[in-house]
Amino acid sequence: FVYWMTLNTHAPYDARDLWMDGFDCANYGLPENSDTCRMSKLHAQFFHQLADVLMQPDMRDAEVFVVGDHSPPILDQEEFKRHFVDGAVPYVHVRVK
Repeated sequence: FVYWMTLNTHAPYDARDLWMDGFDCANYGLPENSDTCRMSKLHAQFFHQLADVLMQPDMRDAEVFVVGDHSPPILDQEEFKRHFVDGAVPYVHVRVK
């Protein structure tokens, strides 16, 4: 069991934490300077790193759960309502083959 907390993908979403651009906000209709865009870019960056870890031979047959502990904390409530469901906690479940 590994617990990995990603504090840089928590509000406020600081663009200085971005070292790669792995998500095209415009393609999803998100304003480039919005919290949702920065959060999406930070999440894409995280999943890129996670994919690198999961590609290691020792990770074969691993079961991975990535679970938030609350709905995304977007400070602008109108922006939140446009892109998220209040009370819904995002998660991803992966089995490595």
